[in-house]
Amino acid sequence: MYEYILDLLRRPMTMWQRWSRTSRASKSDRPAAPTEEAPVAEQCGTQAGIGSDGLLTRLAPLLVGAALLVVLTALVAAGLPLPFTGSPRAVGTELGATPAPDFRLTNQFGEEVALSDLRGKVVVLTFLYTSCPDTCPLTASKLGQVHDQLGERAREVAFVVVTVDPERDRVARVRQFLEAQRLSNKLLFLTGERPALEVVWAAYHIGVTRLPVASRSVGGDGFYEVGHTDVLYLIDRHGRMRRLMRSDFGVADLRRNLEMLLREPGGA
Repeated sequence: MYEYILDLLRRPMTMWQRWSRTSRASKSDRPAAPTEEAPVAEQCGTQAGIGSDGLLTRLAPLLVGAALLVVLTALVAAGLPLPFTGSPRAVGTELGATPAPDFRLTNQFGEEVALSDLRGKVVVLTFLYTSCPDTCPLTASKLGQVHDQLGERAREVAFVVVTVDPERDRVARVRQFLEAQRLSNKLLFLTGERPALEVVWAAYHIGVTRLPVASRSVGGDGFYEVGHTDVLYLIDRHGRMRRLMRSDFGVADLRRNLEMLLREPGGA
C-alpha cells in the first residue's frame, strides 16, 4: 500500500526531472549564437525560455506537496495510519495473551451466553451494576460511543458487561437499564446467581464489596452501593487476554486498542 503511495508521490518530481534533463540537452544541441547582436525578438524568446525553466523549478516542490496532500487526505478519509507516524501504541497493561477463563451467564434478553461463544470476535469485558450512581453509567456510555465510532467493524467486537450486584440486577432490570441508555443492541449485560458470578469475579480478580449507605437516593433500593474493581479486559479473537484498561479510559484509546486487535488474523 505505502509503496504505491510513495510511487504516486515520486511521479511529479520524476516527470519534472526528466523534462529538465531533456530541456537542458536540447539547449546544448542548439547552434552557437552568432557573434553579432541578435534581433530583439530572438533575445526575448531566449529570455522567455530561461524564465520558464526557473518557473518550473519553483513549481516542482509545490506539485509534489500538492500530491502529498491529496494522498494524506485519502489516507485519513480511509482511516489508515499515516506512513510517517510510526505504529500506534496500545494503551493499558499488556497481559501476555493468556487464555481468558470461560463462563456462562444470562444476557438482557434471557438467553444464556458463554464467553467461548464469542470466539472469533474481539471482546471488551468489564464489571458494572445498574444501581451505580456515577462510574458505571459513564463507563457503559463510553462503551456505546466506541461501538458507534467503529461503524461496520462493531459487528466484530462484543462489548460484555458482567454484573457485580446479582441481587438487584435481574434480567428485567438489566434490560431496563440498557434501554434507558439506548445500549440494548450494543452491549451484552450478563447476570446470574451469586455463586456463579463469584466464580467469574475470582477468575478475573474482581473484588466486590457491599457498602451500606444512609440514603435511598444514593444507593437505590436496598440501601447499599457496591465497591468493585473497575477494569476492562481486552480479549482477542482467539480468546486470549491481551490488555487491561481502567474505567477512566479514553474513548479514543479504547477504539485504537480495538482497531489494532481487529487488524490481527482471526479465527479460533
